[in-house]
Amino acid sequence: MKLLELGAKLVFATASLALSCCVSAATFNFTTLDVPGATETSAVGINSSAQIVGFYIVGGNEHGFLLKDGKYSTVDFPGALFSAAFGISPLGTLVGTYGKTDQDQHSLLLDITGFSTVDFPGSLFSQAWGINKGGLISGSYIDSANRNHGYIFNHGTFTMVDVPGSTGTNTFGINDDALVVGNYQSSDGVIHGYSFDGKNFTTIDVPGATSTTANGINTLKEIVGVFSDTSGTHGFLFANGKFTVIDIPGATQTEVLGINASGAIVGNYVTPATATSGAVMHGFLAIPTGPDLNIPSG
Repeated sequence: MKLLELGAKLVFATASLALSCCVSAATFNFTTLDVPGATETSAVGINSSAQIVGFYIVGGNEHGFLLKDGKYSTVDFPGALFSAAFGISPLGTLVGTYGKTDQDQHSLLLDITGFSTVDFPGSLFSQAWGINKGGLISGSYIDSANRNHGYIFNHGTFTMVDVPGSTGTNTFGINDDALVVGNYQSSDGVIHGYSFDGKNFTTIDVPGATSTTANGINTLKEIVGVFSDTSGTHGFLFANGKFTVIDIPGATQTEVLGINASGAIVGNYVTPATATSGAVMHGFLAIPTGPDLNIPSG
């Protein structure tokens, strides 16, 4: 599967907030999520009922999954070479991506009527990442000029999302108020996170990071994502004006991809290679344990 990465291009009129205050350590209970028989697993989205979606790899093939009531079920678009589930609404409607060859990729929707495709018109590659309770879908696509754009799909109508002045934009999470998050590339080649309320863009950069991506947002406007710095790749939570770093103990890297209304977080982490096996990606669920996760250290 080809994830839509920012390369050469990205853009809208942006407002920027000073998000530089206070980085703290995380306090969570972590649970590993591995699809039985899979060689790799990633949890990507979680709804208010704690239903979790993501993707897994077995036998070199990629499949989507739904974890509901403690049981995993496979989510595969009919006839697809690969599938992945990225988001799930409070009503249980799934979105994601699929491809019938290595050279195509489409936005997937699975609701009570079955599977359907939701591609931005004219796109070369398309991925649906989030869906809210009203059925609005957020996603990303690549156009014929090989440029990345975000989009919002509102019951038959597509709206492009481009951060102004950027050379490429991706849109990932969406909450029930239609506030979206994602990432964009600035003219100097740096990747920044952002939020967008339909009128204004706000840049989200973890202090000291070399790149930041915002992946998920809940009804409380708590934002989760991934950042890189000189020590590697880490997850983060941005809430109440403060950043919380999220690292799975013993992992070589952690990615935080989704958050629900209760603050439960999902993502993936990588365990280091051993003498008998290579590095392995696992999904995880993280439940906050403290009344205030964002008390600044020092």
